[in-house]
Amino acid sequence: MEIKEDYLIEVSSDFEEYWRYNIYIECGCFDADDTRCGFTSTEDVISPVGAGMRTKPDNYKSPRVVSLEAESCDHLLMRLYIVPHLLPEDNIISHSEPFDVDITVTRGGRRLLDRTLKINRWAGISLPIFVKG
Repeated sequence: MEIKEDYLIEVSSDFEEYWRYNIYIECGCFDADDTRCGFTSTEDVISPVGAGMRTKPDNYKSPRVVSLEAESCDHLLMRLYIVPHLLPEDNIISHSEPFDVDITVTRGGRRLLDRTLKINRWAGISLPIFVKG
């Protein structure tokens, strides 16, 4: 009997201005023959892009963690999008150093991915991530 072990994906940061970004995770689940057998996604939207939100929401908690569960399968192909809905206050790019975002993927208590990403404060990121279970 095959034991089914779902994946747990977590994207987190304690960056003080992480509230300026919307987070989207899309995850395709694939079998050993590389046929997609599932799909899941989540989003954590603070504000629509361009809405002009100028202050951190009152209910915002740090560190901010966005989690997603994906069904048991051979491997995952994910897309992580971190999209600024509000650019940094200072318009001098050299004053806006990249910030860290941690991504972890676990399955059955085993850590399959543990990575820190450097995120450009002006551009965000669009990143494909492959994880073999």
